[in-house]
Amino acid sequence: MKIILKFLLFYCICVNSFSQNTSVVGIIEDVVESNKVSNARIAIKNTSIEQVSDMEGSFTIALNEEVKGNHVLMISKPGYEIRELDIYIVQGKRLKLENIGLLITNKERKNRNTERKSNGEMPIAKSWFKKKEVANDVEFIYEDVPNPIINKEVPKPAVNEEVPKPVVEKEIVSKPPKIIYTPLQLKYADLIGVPPERITNLKLYEFIDEWMQTPYQLGGNNKNGIDCSSFTLTLFGKVYGQYNIGRTAKQQLLEAKNRNRAFGNPEYLEEGDLVFFGYPGEENYNIIHVGVYLANNKFINSTSRRGPTGKSGVKISDLKEVYWQRRFRAWGRW
Repeated sequence: MKIILKFLLFYCICVNSFSQNTSVVGIIEDVVESNKVSNARIAIKNTSIEQVSDMEGSFTIALNEEVKGNHVLMISKPGYEIRELDIYIVQGKRLKLENIGLLITNKERKNRNTERKSNGEMPIAKSWFKKKEVANDVEFIYEDVPNPIINKEVPKPAVNEEVPKPVVEKEIVSKPPKIIYTPLQLKYADLIGVPPERITNLKLYEFIDEWMQTPYQLGGNNKNGIDCSSFTLTLFGKVYGQYNIGRTAKQQLLEAKNRNRAFGNPEYLEEGDLVFFGYPGEENYNIIHVGVYLANNKFINSTSRRGPTGKSGVKISDLKEVYWQRRFRAWGRW
Protein backbone atom coordinates (compact mmCIF):
# COMPACT_ATOMS: atom_id res chain seq x y z
CA MET A 1 0.00 0.00 0.00
CA LYS A 2 2.85 2.37 0.88
CA ILE A 3 4.48 1.67 -2.46
CA ILE A 4 1.26 2.54 -4.31
CA LEU A 5 0.83 5.75 -2.33
CA LYS A 6 4.44 6.74 -3.00
CA PHE A 7 3.97 6.06 -6.70
CA LEU A 8 0.77 8.13 -6.83
CA LEU A 9 2.48 10.96 -4.97
CA PHE A 10 5.46 10.83 -7.32
CA TYR A 11 3.14 10.76 -10.36
CA CYS A 12 1.12 13.74 -9.14
CA ILE A 13 4.31 15.73 -8.44
CA CYS A 14 5.69 14.91 -11.89
CA VAL A 15 2.45 15.83 -13.68
CA ASN A 16 2.14 19.02 -11.66
CA SER A 17 5.78 19.94 -12.31
CA PHE A 18 5.31 19.26 -16.05
CA SER A 19 2.26 21.48 -16.29
CA GLN A 20 3.89 24.22 -14.18
CA ASN A 21 6.79 24.31 -16.61
CA THR A 22 4.38 25.32 -19.37
CA SER A 23 4.28 29.10 -19.50
CA VAL A 24 4.36 32.19 -21.67
CA VAL A 25 6.80 34.95 -20.72
CA GLY A 26 7.84 38.22 -22.28
CA ILE A 27 8.68 41.91 -21.90
CA ILE A 28 6.53 44.65 -23.45
CA GLU A 29 8.08 47.83 -24.82
CA ASP A 30 6.79 51.18 -26.06
CA VAL A 31 8.08 51.32 -29.64
CA VAL A 32 7.98 55.12 -29.72
CA GLU A 33 10.07 55.87 -26.66
CA SER A 34 11.66 52.41 -26.20
CA ASN A 35 10.69 52.19 -22.53
CA LYS A 36 9.01 49.31 -20.74
CA VAL A 37 5.21 49.19 -20.58
CA SER A 38 3.86 48.42 -17.11
CA ASN A 39 0.26 47.55 -16.19
CA ALA A 40 -0.49 46.22 -19.67
CA ARG A 41 -3.15 43.51 -19.77
CA ILE A 42 -2.03 40.23 -21.33
CA ALA A 43 -4.80 37.71 -21.96
CA ILE A 44 -5.28 34.48 -23.87
CA LYS A 45 -8.46 34.96 -25.88
CA ASN A 46 -11.44 32.69 -25.26
CA THR A 47 -10.03 31.71 -21.84
CA SER A 48 -10.09 33.25 -18.39
CA ILE A 49 -6.30 33.45 -18.34
CA GLU A 50 -4.83 36.92 -18.03
CA GLN A 51 -1.89 38.71 -16.44
CA VAL A 52 -0.63 42.28 -15.96
CA SER A 53 2.90 43.38 -16.80
CA ASP A 54 5.05 44.58 -13.90
CA MET A 55 7.07 47.81 -13.61
CA GLU A 56 9.73 46.34 -15.90
CA GLY A 57 7.14 45.46 -18.54
CA SER A 58 7.60 41.73 -17.97
CA PHE A 59 4.96 39.07 -17.46
CA THR A 60 4.76 35.34 -16.80
CA ILE A 61 1.62 33.32 -17.50
CA ALA A 62 1.67 29.83 -16.00
CA LEU A 63 -0.53 27.36 -17.90
CA ASN A 64 -2.14 24.07 -16.96
CA GLU A 65 -2.13 20.91 -19.06
CA GLU A 66 -5.46 21.79 -20.69
CA VAL A 67 -4.02 24.83 -22.47
CA LYS A 68 -2.12 23.79 -25.58
CA GLY A 69 -2.02 24.23 -29.33
CA ASN A 70 -3.10 27.36 -31.22
CA HIS A 71 -4.18 30.42 -29.23
CA VAL A 72 -4.28 34.21 -29.59
CA LEU A 73 -2.43 36.34 -27.05
CA MET A 74 -3.99 39.80 -26.71
CA ILE A 75 -2.03 42.73 -25.24
CA SER A 76 -3.82 45.96 -24.39
CA LYS A 77 -3.44 49.14 -22.39
CA PRO A 78 -5.19 52.52 -22.62
CA GLY A 79 -3.24 54.78 -24.95
CA TYR A 80 -1.92 51.89 -27.03
CA GLU A 81 -3.24 50.00 -30.01
CA ILE A 82 -4.39 46.49 -29.13
CA ARG A 83 -1.93 43.88 -30.33
CA GLU A 84 -2.79 40.24 -31.00
CA LEU A 85 -0.21 37.48 -31.46
CA ASP A 86 -0.85 34.00 -32.82
CA ILE A 87 0.95 31.63 -30.48
CA TYR A 88 1.34 27.86 -30.27
CA ILE A 89 1.60 26.39 -26.77
CA VAL A 90 3.60 23.22 -26.22
CA GLN A 91 3.09 21.44 -22.91
CA GLY A 92 6.29 21.23 -20.85
CA LYS A 93 7.98 24.16 -22.62
CA ARG A 94 8.35 27.83 -21.85
CA LEU A 95 7.35 30.09 -24.73
CA LYS A 96 9.51 33.19 -24.54
CA LEU A 97 8.33 36.17 -26.59
CA GLU A 98 11.03 38.69 -27.44
CA ASN A 99 10.66 42.15 -29.00
CA ILE A 100 7.00 42.72 -28.09
CA GLY A 101 6.33 46.29 -29.16
CA LEU A 102 3.17 48.32 -28.53
CA LEU A 103 2.30 51.29 -30.73
CA ILE A 104 0.62 54.30 -29.14
CA THR A 105 -2.69 55.58 -30.51
CA ASN A 106 -2.99 58.84 -32.44
CA LYS A 107 -4.77 60.39 -29.45
CA GLU A 108 -1.88 59.40 -27.19
CA ARG A 109 0.55 60.87 -29.72
CA LYS A 110 -1.24 64.24 -29.49
CA ASN A 111 -1.19 64.14 -25.69
CA ARG A 112 2.53 63.35 -25.67
CA ASN A 113 3.24 66.09 -28.20
CA THR A 114 1.50 68.63 -25.97
CA GLU A 115 3.85 67.66 -23.15
CA ARG A 116 6.85 67.59 -25.49
CA LYS A 117 6.04 71.08 -26.78
CA SER A 118 5.92 72.46 -23.25
CA ASN A 119 9.32 70.84 -22.59
CA GLY A 120 10.84 72.17 -25.80
CA GLU A 121 11.21 68.66 -27.28
CA MET A 122 10.72 67.44 -30.83
CA PRO A 123 7.15 66.24 -31.52
CA ILE A 124 6.28 62.74 -32.68
CA ALA A 125 5.53 63.09 -36.40
CA LYS A 126 2.17 61.79 -37.65
CA SER A 127 3.85 60.27 -40.72
CA TRP A 128 5.83 58.02 -38.39
CA PHE A 129 2.63 56.09 -37.68
CA LYS A 130 2.13 55.10 -41.29
CA LYS A 131 4.88 52.55 -40.79
CA LYS A 132 3.11 49.80 -38.92
CA GLU A 133 6.26 47.72 -39.00
CA VAL A 134 7.55 49.87 -36.13
CA ALA A 135 5.66 47.40 -33.96
CA ASN A 136 8.55 45.03 -34.56
CA ASP A 137 8.31 41.35 -35.31
CA VAL A 138 8.10 39.17 -32.24
CA GLU A 139 10.59 36.32 -31.89
CA PHE A 140 9.19 33.04 -30.56
CA ILE A 141 11.63 30.98 -28.47
CA TYR A 142 10.71 27.62 -26.97
CA GLU A 143 12.82 26.64 -23.98
CA ASP A 144 13.10 23.37 -22.11
CA VAL A 145 12.62 24.01 -18.40
CA PRO A 146 14.19 21.50 -15.96
CA ASN A 147 11.81 19.93 -13.45
CA PRO A 148 12.48 20.68 -9.76
CA ILE A 149 14.59 18.08 -7.93
CA ILE A 150 12.53 15.82 -5.70
CA ASN A 151 14.29 15.24 -2.39
CA LYS A 152 15.27 11.67 -1.75
CA GLU A 153 13.85 10.04 1.38
CA VAL A 154 16.43 9.65 4.13
CA PRO A 155 16.08 6.20 5.78
CA LYS A 156 15.23 6.19 9.49
CA PRO A 157 18.14 5.01 11.71
CA ALA A 158 17.84 1.88 13.82
CA VAL A 159 17.78 2.08 17.60
CA ASN A 160 21.12 3.28 19.11
CA GLU A 161 22.38 3.93 15.61
CA GLU A 162 24.08 7.21 14.93
CA VAL A 163 21.89 9.50 12.88
CA PRO A 164 23.63 10.17 9.58
CA LYS A 165 23.95 13.71 8.43
CA PRO A 166 21.63 14.49 5.54
CA VAL A 167 23.33 14.60 2.19
CA VAL A 168 22.70 17.87 0.45
CA GLU A 169 22.72 17.41 -3.28
CA LYS A 170 23.88 20.42 -5.19
CA GLU A 171 21.81 21.15 -8.21
CA ILE A 172 23.86 21.92 -11.27
CA VAL A 173 21.98 24.73 -12.90
CA SER A 174 22.58 25.01 -16.59
CA LYS A 175 20.96 27.43 -18.95
CA PRO A 176 18.14 25.64 -20.78
CA PRO A 177 18.91 25.27 -24.48
CA LYS A 178 17.06 27.67 -26.72
CA ILE A 179 14.95 25.93 -29.32
CA ILE A 180 13.44 28.47 -31.67
CA TYR A 181 10.43 27.27 -33.63
CA THR A 182 7.80 29.42 -35.25
CA PRO A 183 4.11 28.83 -34.49
CA LEU A 184 3.79 27.75 -38.13
CA GLN A 185 6.41 25.01 -37.66
CA LEU A 186 4.75 23.74 -34.51
CA LYS A 187 1.28 23.83 -36.04
CA TYR A 188 2.16 21.75 -39.11
CA ALA A 189 4.53 19.46 -37.25
CA ASP A 190 1.53 18.57 -35.10
CA LEU A 191 -0.80 18.16 -38.11
CA ILE A 192 1.64 16.02 -40.07
CA GLY A 193 3.07 14.11 -37.14
CA VAL A 194 6.76 15.00 -37.50
CA PRO A 195 9.30 16.84 -35.29
CA PRO A 196 9.13 20.64 -35.83
CA GLU A 197 12.75 20.70 -37.06
CA ARG A 198 11.55 18.88 -40.19
CA ILE A 199 9.32 21.80 -41.13
CA THR A 200 12.05 23.75 -42.92
CA ASN A 201 10.44 25.08 -46.11
CA LEU A 202 8.55 27.91 -44.46
CA LYS A 203 7.55 29.38 -47.82
CA LEU A 204 5.70 26.15 -48.62
CA TYR A 205 3.88 26.05 -45.29
CA GLU A 206 3.05 29.75 -45.38
CA PHE A 207 1.39 29.11 -48.74
CA ILE A 208 -0.47 26.09 -47.36
CA ASP A 209 -1.61 28.03 -44.29
CA GLU A 210 -2.87 30.85 -46.51
CA TRP A 211 -4.94 28.47 -48.68
CA MET A 212 -6.04 25.98 -46.02
CA GLN A 213 -9.83 25.35 -46.01
CA THR A 214 -10.35 27.14 -49.34
CA PRO A 215 -13.50 25.54 -50.85
CA TYR A 216 -13.18 22.95 -53.61
CA GLN A 217 -14.62 24.04 -56.96
CA LEU A 218 -14.20 22.18 -60.24
CA GLY A 219 -12.49 24.56 -62.66
CA GLY A 220 -11.87 27.13 -59.90
CA ASN A 221 -8.52 28.89 -59.59
CA ASN A 222 -8.82 31.35 -56.70
CA LYS A 223 -9.67 31.53 -53.01
CA ASN A 224 -13.38 31.52 -53.71
CA GLY A 225 -12.94 27.97 -54.94
CA ILE A 226 -10.14 25.91 -56.52
CA ASP A 227 -9.75 22.42 -57.95
CA CYS A 228 -6.91 19.96 -57.35
CA SER A 229 -4.69 20.66 -60.37
CA SER A 230 -5.14 24.43 -60.21
CA PHE A 231 -4.07 24.27 -56.56
CA THR A 232 -0.90 22.29 -57.34
CA LEU A 233 -0.15 24.60 -60.30
CA THR A 234 -0.55 27.68 -58.07
CA LEU A 235 1.56 26.12 -55.31
CA PHE A 236 4.40 25.22 -57.68
CA GLY A 237 4.36 28.72 -59.13
CA LYS A 238 4.30 30.61 -55.84
CA VAL A 239 6.60 28.32 -53.85
CA TYR A 240 8.99 26.86 -56.43
CA GLY A 241 8.71 29.41 -59.27
CA GLN A 242 7.59 26.70 -61.73
CA TYR A 243 4.52 27.42 -63.85
CA ASN A 244 5.04 24.85 -66.62
CA ILE A 245 3.79 21.72 -64.89
CA GLY A 246 0.48 21.52 -66.79
CA ARG A 247 -3.07 22.60 -65.95
CA THR A 248 -4.83 19.28 -65.39
CA ALA A 249 -3.80 16.33 -63.22
CA LYS A 250 -3.35 14.17 -66.33
CA GLN A 251 -1.15 16.83 -67.98
CA GLN A 252 0.97 17.16 -64.84
CA LEU A 253 1.68 13.42 -64.80
CA LEU A 254 2.49 13.55 -68.53
CA GLU A 255 4.99 16.38 -67.89
CA ALA A 256 6.65 14.27 -65.20
CA LYS A 257 6.83 11.31 -67.59
CA ASN A 258 8.37 13.50 -70.31
CA ARG A 259 11.11 14.39 -67.84
CA ASN A 260 11.56 10.73 -66.86
CA ARG A 261 10.55 11.79 -63.34
CA ALA A 262 7.39 9.70 -62.90
CA PHE A 263 7.50 6.76 -60.51
CA GLY A 264 5.18 4.20 -59.00
CA ASN A 265 6.66 3.18 -55.62
CA PRO A 266 5.50 5.66 -52.92
CA GLU A 267 8.30 4.51 -50.60
CA TYR A 268 10.64 7.12 -52.06
CA LEU A 269 8.34 10.14 -51.86
CA GLU A 270 9.87 13.43 -50.72
CA GLU A 271 8.46 16.84 -49.83
CA GLY A 272 7.24 18.66 -52.94
CA ASP A 273 6.57 15.56 -55.05
CA LEU A 274 3.25 15.39 -56.90
CA VAL A 275 1.01 12.43 -56.04
CA PHE A 276 -1.53 11.21 -58.64
CA PHE A 277 -4.76 9.31 -58.21
CA GLY A 278 -7.33 7.58 -60.42
CA TYR A 279 -10.51 5.54 -60.07
CA PRO A 280 -10.14 2.29 -58.11
CA GLY A 281 -9.01 -0.60 -60.32
CA GLU A 282 -8.38 1.50 -63.44
CA GLU A 283 -5.11 1.96 -65.33
CA ASN A 284 -2.55 4.63 -64.50
CA TYR A 285 -3.45 6.80 -67.47
CA ASN A 286 -6.90 7.74 -66.20
CA ILE A 287 -5.67 10.32 -63.69
CA ILE A 288 -8.39 12.37 -62.00
CA HIS A 289 -6.71 13.86 -58.91
CA VAL A 290 -3.37 15.31 -57.79
CA GLY A 291 -1.81 16.64 -54.59
CA VAL A 292 1.58 17.66 -53.19
CA TYR A 293 3.42 15.33 -50.81
CA LEU A 294 4.62 16.76 -47.47
CA ALA A 295 5.93 14.08 -45.08
CA ASN A 296 4.88 11.07 -43.02
CA ASN A 297 2.43 9.91 -45.74
CA LYS A 298 0.61 13.25 -45.61
CA PHE A 299 -0.12 15.38 -48.69
CA ILE A 300 -1.86 18.69 -49.29
CA ASN A 301 -4.66 18.79 -51.87
CA SER A 302 -7.91 20.43 -52.87
CA THR A 303 -10.54 17.71 -52.84
CA SER A 304 -14.30 17.29 -52.99
CA ARG A 305 -14.00 14.36 -50.57
CA ARG A 306 -15.01 15.13 -47.00
CA GLY A 307 -13.40 12.08 -45.38
CA PRO A 308 -12.73 11.79 -41.63
CA THR A 309 -12.64 15.59 -41.16
CA GLY A 310 -16.11 16.04 -42.65
CA LYS A 311 -14.84 18.94 -44.75
CA SER A 312 -13.91 19.26 -48.40
CA GLY A 313 -11.56 21.83 -49.95
CA VAL A 314 -7.86 22.46 -49.36
CA LYS A 315 -6.66 20.18 -46.57
CA ILE A 316 -4.05 17.64 -45.53
CA SER A 317 -4.89 14.03 -46.41
CA ASP A 318 -3.24 10.71 -45.54
CA LEU A 319 -1.93 8.24 -48.12
CA LYS A 320 -2.46 5.46 -45.60
CA GLU A 321 -6.24 5.90 -45.73
CA VAL A 322 -7.84 3.02 -47.63
CA TYR A 323 -9.62 5.53 -49.87
CA TRP A 324 -6.34 7.01 -51.13
CA GLN A 325 -4.46 3.69 -51.15
CA ARG A 326 -6.96 2.22 -53.61
CA ARG A 327 -6.68 5.25 -55.88
CA PHE A 328 -2.95 6.00 -55.79
CA ARG A 329 -1.35 5.56 -59.24
CA ALA A 330 2.00 7.38 -59.44
CA TRP A 331 4.11 10.28 -58.26
CA GLY A 332 6.26 12.82 -60.06
CA ARG A 333 9.26 14.94 -59.11
CA TRP A 334 10.42 18.27 -60.51
